[in-house]
Amino acid sequence: MLNNYLKIALRNLMRRKTFSLINTLGLAFGIAACMIIWMYVSYERSYDTFNTNAEDIYRLENVRYYASGTDSSAGCVALLGPTLKEEIPEVIDFTRLRKIEALVAANNQYFHEKNILWADSSFLTMFSFPLISGDAGRALTERYSAVITEKSAQKFFGKTDAVGETIRIGGTDFKITGVAENVPPNSYINFDILLSFDTQLTDGFCWGCNNNNTFIRVRPGARRSALEAKLPFIVSKLHDRQKDGFDRAYFLQPLKDIHLYSHLRFELEETGSGQTIYFLSLTALSILLIAWINYINLSTACSIERAKEVGLRKVVGAGPWSLVRQFLIESFVINTIAVLFSLLIIELTLPFWSKMIGLPASFPFWKNVDLIMLLAVFLLVSPLVAGIYPAFVLSSYSPALVLKGSFKRSSKGIFLRRGLVIFQFTISIILIVVTTVFAQQLAFMRNKDLGLSIQQKLIVNAPPNMPNGQDWLSAYKTLTNELRNRSLIEDATFSSVIPGMENGDVSGGVRPAGQSMEKGKQVYFVFVAQNYLNFFNIDLVRGRNYFESELKPNDDGTRALIVNESAVKAFGFASPEKALGVSLDHDNSRLGTVIGVIRDYHQQSLEKEIEPTVFECAARGSYFVFDVNTTNISKKIEAIRSNFTKIFPGSPFEYYFLDEFFDRQYRSDIKAAEVFGAFTFLSISIACLGLIGLSSLMTIQRTKEIGVRKVLGASLRSLLTL
Repeated sequence: MLNNYLKIALRNLMRRKTFSLINTLGLAFGIAACMIIWMYVSYERSYDTFNTNAEDIYRLENVRYYASGTDSSAGCVALLGPTLKEEIPEVIDFTRLRKIEALVAANNQYFHEKNILWADSSFLTMFSFPLISGDAGRALTERYSAVITEKSAQKFFGKTDAVGETIRIGGTDFKITGVAENVPPNSYINFDILLSFDTQLTDGFCWGCNNNNTFIRVRPGARRSALEAKLPFIVSKLHDRQKDGFDRAYFLQPLKDIHLYSHLRFELEETGSGQTIYFLSLTALSILLIAWINYINLSTACSIERAKEVGLRKVVGAGPWSLVRQFLIESFVINTIAVLFSLLIIELTLPFWSKMIGLPASFPFWKNVDLIMLLAVFLLVSPLVAGIYPAFVLSSYSPALVLKGSFKRSSKGIFLRRGLVIFQFTISIILIVVTTVFAQQLAFMRNKDLGLSIQQKLIVNAPPNMPNGQDWLSAYKTLTNELRNRSLIEDATFSSVIPGMENGDVSGGVRPAGQSMEKGKQVYFVFVAQNYLNFFNIDLVRGRNYFESELKPNDDGTRALIVNESAVKAFGFASPEKALGVSLDHDNSRLGTVIGVIRDYHQQSLEKEIEPTVFECAARGSYFVFDVNTTNISKKIEAIRSNFTKIFPGSPFEYYFLDEFFDRQYRSDIKAAEVFGAFTFLSISIACLGLIGLSSLMTIQRTKEIGVRKVLGASLRSLLTL
């Protein structure tokens, strides 16, 4: 019987080649799109799941409550981890992480490294980062010890067996005590070098600075709510509200949620978007629904052509369930062919989609359990979903009416098909609207005036240390004068941070002199060159710029300060004029006097609020910024490199353009817009494919009507209009 059903199914497929092709391609493209989206969703949701103890690891979120609002940060004080382990029995262990970038000297070479973590000795036993050499339990226990990854060992020493070798960071030698496997791409915690956290614990260590990510591992089965209920006690033990001037609370973030659902200050890595994952999942379901509706519509529309077949089968004794089985098997055959086509489509287009959605080349597509299960669902469930209604419609025909020629198309069936078509295009229109609004919003953010000029600005990482005790500022002036004399640059400046990155140091408790600690505000500090404002065309609203003499602090340690408009509002001044000449205090010390107020500009993307910021004139910075005419830019960059390496020997020359650096903040949004656009176009194409098939079938069914109209004189134009 099964063999007979399969033969009939294949005959019907061959008899209606056009509609079979439309059905198969529609399903194939729908399944392929759904699987590609799910592949990305599965990858994003896999972050940190490779850690054996992932279910029992949490990160502390530090929330501070000010009169002007709240501040959520991943940065915590260094004493938090040890206190949690000491005071809460459920806490098994902790590790503190702080990310830095620095110049690394190894094997008589210099490397600018951006993925360096200070980490406690428990880090390698808490997380699953296996060592290929060294002991995970002892690798970071001693001061001045370091662990590097396999690729870093190869880069520094040309070999992976680097245990016992030495690297130099910031004038300090660190002994390599372990080499770790390269960090998986789906890890929120990414590093190339680990440095023993205990190395920093000297007299000058800042115990009160909120600049450490704190992770804890708890006993299996410990409830998050019960743990969080004990955290207010930790706050009262570690922090003095009267001294801080604000309230504080700690919360727990599950390790596996950080990548998609955390967007705090002091994140170790750029995080993803749970909202994007949610909308992509809905898009995948929408495309699949459109493909299934195509199948249902075409199958039921073809029913009139198979009415006599059904009538004859019933006359010779076929029961309703026998007919239902036959049509479901036909659905299964079409669906199986569509799945095979979809796998071919995925195989051919996977490099394109991987590049678009940012999947690593190592992603195991054909070994991913989630995708294999989804494929099984398509093979087993999809035929039922798409084929059950057409099967019951076809098996319900009355043999007497059909064989007498009295069979008519059901008005209910026509209404259902039209309703499904309307539903298809409603989904498509919603996707179009969402994609268009998303693209317009992104274009608005990328093109809006930021309040400063970032075009034609070349960024070069400034050397942190000078050889032979040379003065940093003098070397900078020597370099910039040489570059100007050779017409390689128009102007130059330096700063502690550059537009596009989070503002510099942040401190709470900053207030106008004479106010109580409770009125202190959280502000950011940026250290800049004297010409920083003019260089970036930042408007000075009131007051003046820095004088040359203000590069150094006054005798009493205070400085000349420039604040932005947001700081003026935060401090409660009625106007920028009122802020001029006012001294600012931080905790129990005097910071300096406000000499100017600048117009607010967007330091980061438009998604981020403009923060209250204080600017101080400095004698050195972390970044050189050159204003460069882009004509013959390659030759100019090589000439700048040559002068840089001559004045700063041993320092690696790393450069990038500021507008591209700033635009990287929108990288995930740009990727999401491209993905939404591509899959929206695909969903519309699938819907149109079904509509073409339905229109063609309706035309075939109305052949006699069209013939009569032509006999009566209807023109081609009138028929097309009809």
